[in-house]
Amino acid sequence: LTLANALYLNGELLTELKVPHGVKTISTNAFYQYTRLTSVSIPSSVKAIGNNAFYGCTNIERIELSEGLNTIAGSAFSNCTSLEAIALPNSVESVGRYAFSQCSSLESVKLSENMKTLAEGLFHYCTRLVRIVIPESVVSIGSRAFYGCYALRSITIPQSVTTIGENAFVIGRHVMTCCADDIQFCGVPCIYPDAEKLEPRSWVDVVATISAEKHYLYNGELGPVLTAVSVKNAQPAREEVAVF
Repeated sequence: LTLANALYLNGELLTELKVPHGVKTISTNAFYQYTRLTSVSIPSSVKAIGNNAFYGCTNIERIELSEGLNTIAGSAFSNCTSLEAIALPNSVESVGRYAFSQCSSLESVKLSENMKTLAEGLFHYCTRLVRIVIPESVVSIGSRAFYGCYALRSITIPQSVTTIGENAFVIGRHVMTCCADDIQFCGVPCIYPDAEKLEPRSWVDVVATISAEKHYLYNGELGPVLTAVSVKNAQPAREEVAVF
């Protein structure tokens, strides 16, 4: 599908879009600022949604995405200010920068379990988003992914995540306080310009300064944030799990 200015069916202005099965791609800017749309249903034949495809469709309240979709490009649904929920099918592997930014009514998000990265600004200024669970497939969270999400109170970040922001990573250990069933990763964010060069799950010696800052890892509250002075490769600890 390419750029649409107005959609009519039997002379009636179309506000509910059902993309025909067989369509493989929704092109860049296809429905850019097409404010008449209130709902969108995308079939399994669609593999890719282009940049800005539904940007500024401010009256869309519901979007149905089907298994088979693989790629959602940058700003594809940005500024869809009436959108309340989105569920990404597990076939989705790539979601571009700011894809759902400024969706100010967005409250419910279900992420694909095959995403590896949460792109820069993905949910930037989604001001009603309260909680989100990040799947274990994700290894990095881009800068400003949740910037301006003032209502965010709960964010579940799995052990697989090693990089947060373009200049930060998480330093920590697996810890056990009782038994093997309660082992979990505990860490703090560390600002480091070369964070993206670090290997996931690598062992490092870090010299850093520490400050108390508001961070989304702490649900917007104050918490310890490190700023690395030096980071060097290190030998693994004798015991991978720290016991208290």
